[in-house]
Amino acid sequence: MRIGKLLIKWRLLNDLSQRDFSRELGFSSATLMRVEHGYEPDVRTFKKILDWMMEDDGKRCQPQKRRSMPLSKT
Repeated sequence: MRIGKLLIKWRLLNDLSQRDFSRELGFSSATLMRVEHGYEPDVRTFKKILDWMMEDDGKRCQPQKRRSMPLSKT
């Protein structure tokens, strides 16, 4: 899987906007958008992505399932 697709999947499964997710990663939302669209990141950006992925013993490399919301009774 390409890194951009992995980032998109993780971001969407965790209900994050590009702006919020890019802040967490430590670079601009424009940079995140380019990476998500298949552009290769520069070395500094790539390192930030790898550092982020390796937090929590690499568990972020595997997107978590979206939490289910209880249905309201109306």
